[in-house]
Amino acid sequence: MQAWRGLLAADGKSLFRDGLLRLLLAYPFILGLTARIFVPLAAARLAAFDFDLSAYFVLLGSGVIALQVSLIAGVGVGFLILDEKDDRTLLALQVTPMPYAGYLLHRLGLPMFGCCLGSGLNAVLLSNFLPVPPLAGLAQVALLGCLTLPTYALFIASLAQNKVQGVAYSKALGPFLLLPLAAYFVPEPWQWLFGLAPSYWPAKTYWLLSAGEDYGYSVGAGWLCSLLWMRAWIAFFERRAVKPL
Repeated sequence: MQAWRGLLAADGKSLFRDGLLRLLLAYPFILGLTARIFVPLAAARLAAFDFDLSAYFVLLGSGVIALQVSLIAGVGVGFLILDEKDDRTLLALQVTPMPYAGYLLHRLGLPMFGCCLGSGLNAVLLSNFLPVPPLAGLAQVALLGCLTLPTYALFIASLAQNKVQGVAYSKALGPFLLLPLAAYFVPEPWQWLFGLAPSYWPAKTYWLLSAGEDYGYSVGAGWLCSLLWMRAWIAFFERRAVKPL
């Protein structure tokens, strides 16, 4: 319990002293508010040029609700882990009763819960131009989205040695956001090739949900894909990011 309290105290200090982490924490909500205000305005302006932006509202919604929140949260968690590597917190954990599994549960579990709440809040913010999906379906989309967070966080934490490298590696995560959006324009069954990326499935679930189609298979595939990626990155993190004493 003392180790858990120490980690929570360290989280508070990191957020207090690091403006970048505070910005990442606020960014999903800024994004949702920006989309709520400017997307309808852009649609009205483009209509004057005979361009119907509303045909792409579902695509924009999936980017904000299902993809962007988890990506930004994952980058923020990756930076927190890098801070703990620099402070040698991870080495100190080796002489405490808390196992690495407990550390990862704390470090990834709380942000995943917050990511679900953030996705739901953005769905409400975007409801001025998007139809609000049923609560059960929206919960599935948010949960699938937050399951991708460990992949993003551990990708940065395992490969980067400091925050400068972390910023560089975070840019490499762009395709995980862009691939599902590109898949929107690819017909099935070719679209399923994008399913190797875990970020595809929350977006796909949102598209099916918005179209009133059965989204059960995409939820199952999303769970399987995300858990496989998560397990692989946890194993890689334990080998590369955590050095033995």
